[in-house]
Amino acid sequence: MKRFGILLVAFLCLGLVSGVAWGQETIIDEELRDGQLPDGWSEVDIVFETGAGGYARFTTIDALITTPVIDLTGYTNVQLTFDVAKWGGGDDGPLTVEISDDGGNTWDAQMFDSPTPPDSDYLTSGPTDITVTGDQVQIRWIRENSPSEKRLRDITLTGDLEGVVATPTFDPPAGTYYNPIDVEISTATENATIFYSFDSDEGPWSEYTDPLAIDQDTTIWAYAEADDLDDSGVAEATYTIEDVVEVADIATLREGAQDGTVYRLTGEAILTFQSASRNAKYIQDASAAILIDDAPGTITTEYDIYDGITNITGTLSEFQDMLQFVPVTDPGDATSINNVVEPEVISLADITDDHQAMLIQVYDVEFDATGNFDSGQTYNISDPSGDGSFRTQYFDVTI
Repeated sequence: MKRFGILLVAFLCLGLVSGVAWGQETIIDEELRDGQLPDGWSEVDIVFETGAGGYARFTTIDALITTPVIDLTGYTNVQLTFDVAKWGGGDDGPLTVEISDDGGNTWDAQMFDSPTPPDSDYLTSGPTDITVTGDQVQIRWIRENSPSEKRLRDITLTGDLEGVVATPTFDPPAGTYYNPIDVEISTATENATIFYSFDSDEGPWSEYTDPLAIDQDTTIWAYAEADDLDDSGVAEATYTIEDVVEVADIATLREGAQDGTVYRLTGEAILTFQSASRNAKYIQDASAAILIDDAPGTITTEYDIYDGITNITGTLSEFQDMLQFVPVTDPGDATSINNVVEPEVISLADITDDHQAMLIQVYDVEFDATGNFDSGQTYNISDPSGDGSFRTQYFDVTI
């Protein structure tokens, strides 16, 4: 029988072009983060993951992913950039990029290897000059030179068009936001004048001079003009501003509806535990605790245990009777560090739903089983007050 004097647990109840003669254009911009094959692309043995920020996983030595046919006629200074990381074990190796100039009949127009990632940290390949031209260009990524599985994401292909103003870009980019935002519009072409419209891609147009304040669902169209150059194409960005219900503490948050309502926890919560599994984070304040379930990796800021986090925003859901806070945006840097959270000392018999996700301490715990712990298992435990269950939920925790 395993015997522990103290059991301390978290209770589980994403180059400027000089001069005015060229306009830089984004030809391809595919993040591969949303779990789906992009329209017009093709793949063999690729699995699209949403965890850990999302990526395309090359599952076999024959795995590959291919762009649609690209027309590079008239482009110069074409450059390709992407991020690659290792997935799982096995010997290291690169992804290989092959480029066709005949619509995919042959793949020897240009070829190069990515950097070789030794682990799950992403390495950026490029920008690499693409020398292939014409209207039948395709690019593919293959794994034939890598014994280990690979992750691929954030593919960008850019180029310059002679005699054309660069199409404007928006910052922040189009998307869903949970606060009013100020949108800046810019073009890589020097001395160009930008025009925007809230009505349509045909105007009416207003000259852009200052950032645009957006506090409701809005679509912005923009183009740019410059002397002696053709006008740019019209860019479009749609912004959705979600309604957010603010709550001051976790206890109030736990009372919220599980109907897609977006809540913002305005009070600071302390991180008491985290795992790479579904990017789980356990947070608590003086009122209660809750599990953050973040399978897509929405929270990209890295935190240390006992960091304070403020303005966590998300929706509520439940899985196997466990209330979960699912983030919809990254709350940003920690608002405090090295906090102290004293676990509540409690007996097994006194544990209730109010302790869900909370850091607690139980004395005189005995395990029925002997030997080493395995992950993903449930063990029968007891203390002088009664019986309970102990779940080794997370594979990256050493007990």
